[in-house]
Formats: sequence, structure tokens, C-alpha cells
Amino acid sequence: PNVTIIFPANGAVFGWGMIGFNATIVDSHTFVSNINITFQFTNKSMTFNRTAEKYGATNRWNVTLNASSFAEGTNGFRVWANDSLNNVNNTEFVNFTIDLTAPNGTFINPVNGSNFSFGMQMFNATIFDNITNVSTVLFMFNTNATPFNATAVNRSGNWGVLANLTVFPEGLHSAIVFANDSANNINNTINISFTVDLTAPNGTFINPVNGSNFSFGMQMFNATIRDNVTYVKSVLFMFNTNATPFNATATNRSGNWGALVNLTVFPEGLHSVIVFANDSANNINNTINISFTVDLTAPNVTI
Repeated sequence: PNVTIIFPANGAVFGWGMIGFNATIVDSHTFVSNINITFQFTNKSMTFNRTAEKYGATNRWNVTLNASSFAEGTNGFRVWANDSLNNVNNTEFVNFTIDLTAPNGTFINPVNGSNFSFGMQMFNATIFDNITNVSTVLFMFNTNATPFNATAVNRSGNWGVLANLTVFPEGLHSAIVFANDSANNINNTINISFTVDLTAPNGTFINPVNGSNFSFGMQMFNATIRDNVTYVKSVLFMFNTNATPFNATATNRSGNWGALVNLTVFPEGLHSVIVFANDSANNINNTINISFTVDLTAPNVTI
């Protein structure tokens, strides 16, 4: 008999679900109804047969099997067609692949819990499939507004998306990877959270007040520093001493940042102190400042 395998095509890939194997069988000398048709499947090292059923009044013969009947990887499908004169055709054969496992992967960049203050950020994940190919990768961004997807570009298994964070509202967000292989298995368990903070910390000088005068040695400088999105990472007090400016690292006491400074090393006269407040997203506020005067000399008196 003449045999033509209709489905599947050689090299086809299947995930979960039912697979309909079918072939057309034609014999020009005997009746089709007298033909004995067997579909033979090679499942890794095991071979099993199924008797095909004729589809209506056509020359098409079918066997339907669940994809889970096969081992993952490459499998074979061969048709055995035997007519009433015992002529056998078993030359028609195709390979097909079963893949029931979704791709696996890991976020490379950024790390979970990252903070960002700038515009463009690359998101990368390694995505691999052990059986077939990774077909598509999407990064879904939950922006606390309208979620959106970005199609990733593959660079040797490193899939990446460049995202503009300036369109994100400030606050906590998440990125979820949707990795789809050629058998349509989807992994959506790879995810991270990150924070967008585009605003510098805010604060106020507590002590001393602007325009203060000092004649003694040690003086505490204090400012309240707060960040509404992330947290304050460091605070410096920069002193302009009319000589060489210097910085003093402030100590945090529940949002009250302070530095103890020896004013005897300052030349007499007018000085300023500027607060540099840096948050975890590297936003810097350097607008908080006061002026003060150091006067260590008593008035001159002449009678």
C-alpha cells in the first residue's frame, strides 16, 4: 500500500494534551477496508503499537494518544500497512519531540530589592530549556498603575529588556518573567521586586539656628532627614571654614542626624554648613544649609 503520514510533520514538537496521529493509506489492488493498519511508536528505548481506526469513508487512518504517554525528548512514529495479499509497507516514519517541562531561569540583574533613581535600567534573566527551544520571553512590569509587557531580546540564553523607569510611579514594583518554549510550556515563576525613588531626601536644620554666634569649642550640629520612598543611607555635614572645607559624617538617631564639631579649629568669622543627604537610590539633597559665626576673641576695651 501507498502510505503518506499527514500528521505530525517530521520534527514536530508537542507539549501537554492529546496528539492525533494520522496517515492516508491507499492500495490500488485490494480494498482499503481489508488493509491491516498498525501505528508503531518508539518511546525512547521502548516500542509499542496501536491499531489505527479508519476515519469515515476516507483513506485516512487515525490514532489519538496523550502526550504524557511518551517520554520527554525525541520519539518515533512508523506506519505498518499490510494488505490482503500480505504486502507490507513500513517505510514511512517521522520523528517528533515531547516537551512537558517549562523553561527554567534565574534573574541576573537587577537583584531582588534593588532601588533605582535614574531613567534607563537593563533587566536580564538567564532562560534555558533542556529539551526544546525557548521561543519567547516577556518581562511583565507591575507599575502600581497599568501593568505592561516588554519583549526580551536573546543573547546566548541571556534575555534582556531595557526599561525606562521614569515612566514608573515612585514606590515598590515587580517584574515577572514569562518564558515560553516551542512546546508552549510557560514558566512565570521568575520574579523580583524593586523600588523606584526619584526624589531626594528632605530635611530641616534643628540646631544651631541660622545666624548663630559661637565662642566656645565643641558644638553639635543636628538636622532631621527623612525619605518618603526608600531610606536615608548617609548624611554628611560640609563645613566651609574660610580655609579648607571639610566633611563630618553624621550619626543617625531615629531620623535626627548629628555631628559634633570642634569650632576652635575654625578661623574666626562667618562660616556655613551644608547638609548632603543621600538615600538608598542615590538621590542627593544638598539644599539644607545655615550660616554661623565663630568669635573666640573678647572685645577690645579702652578707657
